[in-house]
Amino acid sequence: MQIKKPILAVTALETTGGALPLCAAMGVALFAGSGIYAADTHLVVSGTNIVAADNPTVNVQLQGVNLGGWLVPEMSMIPFNSTSIPDAYTLWNTLQNRFGTTGMENIRTAWRANWITQNDFTLMHNDGFNTVRIPFESSMFTNPNEDGFKWLDQAVNWASQNNMYVILDMHGAPGGQSASEDTGRQNQNQFFSSQTDINQAAQVWGEIAQHYKGNPTIAGYDLLNEPVGAPNYTTLDSVYNQLYNAVRNQGDEHIIFMEPGNYSDIGNLPSPAQMNWYNVAYSGHIYHWSAPTQSQELSQFASTIQSMAQSAKQLNVPAYVGEFGLVQGGGSSSEFKQVVTELDQNNMAWTAWPWKEFTNTSGLRTWGVMQNPMGMTEINPLTDSYSQIMADMSMYQTSNFSMNPDYAAVPAPSTLAVLGLGLAALGLRRKAKRVL
Repeated sequence: MQIKKPILAVTALETTGGALPLCAAMGVALFAGSGIYAADTHLVVSGTNIVAADNPTVNVQLQGVNLGGWLVPEMSMIPFNSTSIPDAYTLWNTLQNRFGTTGMENIRTAWRANWITQNDFTLMHNDGFNTVRIPFESSMFTNPNEDGFKWLDQAVNWASQNNMYVILDMHGAPGGQSASEDTGRQNQNQFFSSQTDINQAAQVWGEIAQHYKGNPTIAGYDLLNEPVGAPNYTTLDSVYNQLYNAVRNQGDEHIIFMEPGNYSDIGNLPSPAQMNWYNVAYSGHIYHWSAPTQSQELSQFASTIQSMAQSAKQLNVPAYVGEFGLVQGGGSSSEFKQVVTELDQNNMAWTAWPWKEFTNTSGLRTWGVMQNPMGMTEINPLTDSYSQIMADMSMYQTSNFSMNPDYAAVPAPSTLAVLGLGLAALGLRRKAKRVL
């Protein structure tokens, strides 16, 4: 494989309003120790670092976003009225009961084809992200009427074209790894008590590994999103071992990401050396729902980041924050800047949650880099006609959305040569490249 030279600087960027992307405001020094690679360089783990396989002396900093709501619809963040429809399972069943299997599948295809398009990857790249985490449901591979690779291949190709890495995330395991609706179906939570479901998940990961092994655009696989339904760590470790082996038995050497049973405490996961695991990273999610003020939320973020970094050092694995978001009202770009600065300074990969969000509720809107204008029509799955639903789908393309004001520009000099990779999406978009 040809060695890729780190991209250490680019020419000055055209900006709007006399400000640069947030990466410029943060300063070049923050990234001076990181190699910035095109996503055709295979990634591996070296101690607590993620590095390029063809140049393991240089750390590769993964900084990205999640495609939440796309392949695993979460009703609180997508343009379907969620009255009496708590999850994706109920959504698709409701539409199937109304319009038949073919009608439902047509609507689901239209949803997936419009909510995320090639343009989104162009925007993410131009905003400075180099990684995208893609949540998916296992049912996309176990349902004979589904073709999961159709959508994942499309996304991986778009990421490759934009020099971005992909982390594939099993957000919904067979039977559900928790009772949460973000598994695709709430109140199941039977995955860990069903060997049949565990075997099915292993089969899916084996198929994915066989399909993508050797593909350098894939940074790795997140085996189970938020496995909080695990009864204990002995069970979780055993399940992870089966899923891990399902990947490795296919000859796939990609990084495998594992999450703890309680969101962020990766110190509860076993030593990879004791489990005979290699090329493994540990992932936590950070949300401080109970913090009463913004300052306390930021303080709790800092504490959690330090704790994760210390655990990663003790276990000798890279730490990855697969999801995070500020939940206190009035979040600002300076607050996001503080969080991602702490993550980068602690050598932690990260993907913010989410890239895109729909809401018509005024007030708290700190999530979603891209958001719809207030008043945009939403779909009512219970009453809207088939033709109306299909006609509305193109409205939800990101070209009709705008950047969340909480990701507004940080004041900075109007011109400056900066790194080609950084946190621009948490600052000002690049006027010359933004396609809206």
